[in-house]
Amino acid sequence: KALTFSENGRQSKLAADIKMSPDRYEIVSAETDHFSGSVNLAATMDRGQEKRFTLSSSAKNLDIAKIASFIVPSSKGEIKGTLELRSLKLEGDRAAIPQSIRGSAEIAVSQERPSPLGLSTKIFNAMRGVPLVGKLFSPESSDFERQNQRIEARLRLQDDLCHFEPIKLFRPSYNVDARGTLGFDKNLYLQGDVIILEESAGSLGLDIAPLKSLFGRLGRILVPISIRGELPEVEVVADIKGFMANYSGIKWGKDVLRSLGGAFSSEKAP
Repeated sequence: KALTFSENGRQSKLAADIKMSPDRYEIVSAETDHFSGSVNLAATMDRGQEKRFTLSSSAKNLDIAKIASFIVPSSKGEIKGTLELRSLKLEGDRAAIPQSIRGSAEIAVSQERPSPLGLSTKIFNAMRGVPLVGKLFSPESSDFERQNQRIEARLRLQDDLCHFEPIKLFRPSYNVDARGTLGFDKNLYLQGDVIILEESAGSLGLDIAPLKSLFGRLGRILVPISIRGELPEVEVVADIKGFMANYSGIKWGKDVLRSLGGAFSSEKAP
């Protein structure tokens, strides 16, 4: 039978099948609608000196704002959207958390509108400085940075690190495909590409004629980026040298080279 409980005046249900033995506690199954969607969970925890534990879970259509307010009660629901936990498997030693945690996860997050201080806004701002491509991220396309977005990631947890294999950001006008790590100390390091599709760029209503040679036969432009720093103060850097090297067959106009100043001077390291 499901239990009914209340938090901040909101009624929720919790149903669980729990077993206990001299050796371990076991949650055979547990379900709740506390975050508006559905959460399924199973876990074991040794009672002996080993103190090992395992946990597996899946979830659908969880309200991100409710999750945030549950973790940080002062949260005011700035982030709106849903979370899907396609799979989560963890194991470790309760006496050595987080060092002992091993596992994997696959998640998807859909947001109605990214936070103004979020990663997508920093990517948008970094792209403004990229030759030719930067016009797609100009202030004239300010609506561009307020579009819905979706994040999908496959994660592997090991050695105090969360490995992204990969993490992808999907926006109506561009995508990001990156790999890297996030430490339990909140230090993030990602490397990848911003991917701009020709049909998406054309939908912005801007003149993309100068970009035709960049889109090429595949109809897309790749701009290498790096993302690093301690959350939430991460820095996004567009690799302009790497971008231009990828399109070395393109005849860059004098106006483009002039805008780069001394970035490619022989006096600087390549």
